[in-house]
Amino acid sequence: MRVCMHDVLLCCTVMAGNATLSDPPRARKLGRVSIGLSVAGIVVSVVVVIVVIVVVSLTTTSDSCSYSFQGSCYIYKTDVVFSGSCDHGVQSYDNYCYSNNCSTYAYLGSCYKYKYKLYINSSSCDGARSDDYCYGFSCPYYAYLKDCYKYKTRVGNSSSCSDGVKSPSGHCYSTNCSGYAYDGACYKHRAHVDSPGSCIGVTSAGFCYYNSCPHKYNGICYEYKTYFENSILCTGVMSASGYCYSNNCPNNFGYAGSCYKHRTNVGISGSCTGSGVRSSDGYCYYSSCPANTHTVGYSCYDYIYKSYVGYRGSCSDGILVDGYCYSTVCSAYAVGRSCYTQRREFDALYGCPNGVASGSYCYYNPCGDYEHAGRCYKYKTFVGTSGSCTGGGRMTDTGFCYTSDCSSGHTYGGGCYKHRKYVGLGSCKETLTRYVKSLQRYCYYTECPAYYYDGSCYENRRHSSGSCSGVKSTPIRPPGYCYTDPYD
Repeated sequence: MRVCMHDVLLCCTVMAGNATLSDPPRARKLGRVSIGLSVAGIVVSVVVVIVVIVVVSLTTTSDSCSYSFQGSCYIYKTDVVFSGSCDHGVQSYDNYCYSNNCSTYAYLGSCYKYKYKLYINSSSCDGARSDDYCYGFSCPYYAYLKDCYKYKTRVGNSSSCSDGVKSPSGHCYSTNCSGYAYDGACYKHRAHVDSPGSCIGVTSAGFCYYNSCPHKYNGICYEYKTYFENSILCTGVMSASGYCYSNNCPNNFGYAGSCYKHRTNVGISGSCTGSGVRSSDGYCYYSSCPANTHTVGYSCYDYIYKSYVGYRGSCSDGILVDGYCYSTVCSAYAVGRSCYTQRREFDALYGCPNGVASGSYCYYNPCGDYEHAGRCYKYKTFVGTSGSCTGGGRMTDTGFCYTSDCSSGHTYGGGCYKHRKYVGLGSCKETLTRYVKSLQRYCYYTECPAYYYDGSCYENRRHSSGSCSGVKSTPIRPPGYCYTDPYD
């Protein structure tokens, strides 16, 4: 008998083949043994493969399943007491959040909202410390775009932010400060100043902290440098060359480092006149209105003619502002820098009440307001037959007052009223005097509807022998009256 030490199946197969030639029954027996061994080998191989797969699977799961909760595996376990929420995971009864995603900062199996540097050893950290850093849920400094920064400095939209991240609002968020740190902000420059008004930035203990110096004069930085012919207009320091250096622009307009008195909207395609400076948003800035232009409020209008046509008049060739028509052409009669549409021969007896006399003619425009007895008036107010008409006006028998001067009163709806008071949703005071309520919730009166004293109108009046929070009268025999809550 042959003994096969290395391959039982091969040995049996060879022995069965040899026995076939000499002993057929024995050969059949060895053949069945060979088949049985073959099946046993296949089964053993399958079992080995299954065992390997299970082991590998268990090993992989063990690596990714840091925490198990309710039969599921999770990578992160975070304390909800500090994080405040569990939006992308499952919260347990003991206030832990189990999750597999962390879009911010992961550290030691937990997910944290911020990672910031601890600048001193005693700095608080509501999460986990790692060397000089804190993985936490709140930012003790300045939070911006999911990060925590130590400094937040106002740099403006035109300045740079090389050491950090700049926000659309013009703030620079940074972790490091290569300049001067003060009150949570980082500044590039620091200088001694004699007064807070000479500092372009922030003043503290005689120092001025600032990031830019648009204009320097006598060693001091200023935000605005504007040329003024008249030094009275300067709110800062005036140089011998006519420039005004200042850090504020009261009642004026600051643009591109200069302070201007006038600003006019010329549109996207318009141009500026004279020395005006045009901005990208369609405005022209002027220190003073150029020659041959008209000043209306804070604007300079480049029109040749200025003519009064009334609040309801026509101004087809220009713009209508406060009853005046500003135009570049005059299609009728030009007298000086005014334009008129009508003329008649001058009558010395009648005069030229609504226009201007030039040569042998009287030039005028149709009344765009209120006409009465051949004259044109700006205001027409019903005051009643017992009322009065001030401002050089003319009273009619029907109780109307025509006037062009309302400098001492209030205008509304083409009328001139002596007193005005804001009533909100309330109603006007019911008196014998005429009144009207505006859409802006003001009540306008032609006479005082309450108590009149020393040229003013008051809502309340009481006897007072002591203190008075309003205006106290001084009668011959005390006590006097205390008038409070005045009308406009």
